Amino acid sequence: MCKFINVHTHLAQDENVINIQHVHAGELDEETSKGLFSVGFHPWYIQESSWKEKLEKMRTEVKHPAVLAIGESGLDKVCETPFSLQVDVFTAMIELSEATKKPLIIHCVRSFQEIIELHKKIKPQLPWIIHGFNRNQNIASSLLDQGIMLSFGAEVMKQESPILEVLKNIPSTDFFLESDNKEISMDELYSKAASIRNENVEDMKVILFNNFKTVFKYAGS
Repeated sequence: MCKFINVHTHLAQDENVINIQHVHAGELDEETSKGLFSVGFHPWYIQESSWKEKLEKMRTEVKHPAVLAIGESGLDKVCETPFSLQVDVFTAMIELSEATKKPLIIHCVRSFQEIIELHKKIKPQLPWIIHGFNRNQNIASSLLDQGIMLSFGAEVMKQESPILEVLKNIPSTDFFLESDNKEISMDELYSKAASIRNENVEDMKVILFNNFKTVFKYAGS
């Protein structure tokens, strides 16, 4: 029987879930490296004076076998970090994703067109995943057309959310589910997502586990 996959979380989850936990660049240590992780620069917390130094430490961190992905990193037009600095750091994360052959988990707020343009320009070979996607079908289609995957979180529990239609229509190979920083069980999230897609929960577990193995080169069970 496949386990639940939580492709992005900031919180500890139970043993029936395979989690990818986000760790800030430069903060992976022996105590935190028990599990599976992504490491990256969240755009909210980039410091212009220190990010390059942390990047050098991160180059070592991402070699750890428990680190499956780069991120979350990305672009956010609402936060206080200068956008040009965000672009510089995000570009470095793209380069690291390609160099380490590890997929990129992306934080994106009001910057979808910039993400799409960067993808077109760079033509990355590794998968990109927009985490916590909560926009409409038009934006989703533009991302999917570019080969960018989507991950859905607690927003699927909201009755009027625009992502319900997105989740209903998205190809089964193009998405994941996540808890992010919310206190929501993956059992609950999978059940709701399966209901929206008119699918069986166990079938969805198999599909998302296979997506996980393919995208993250995961060899476990």
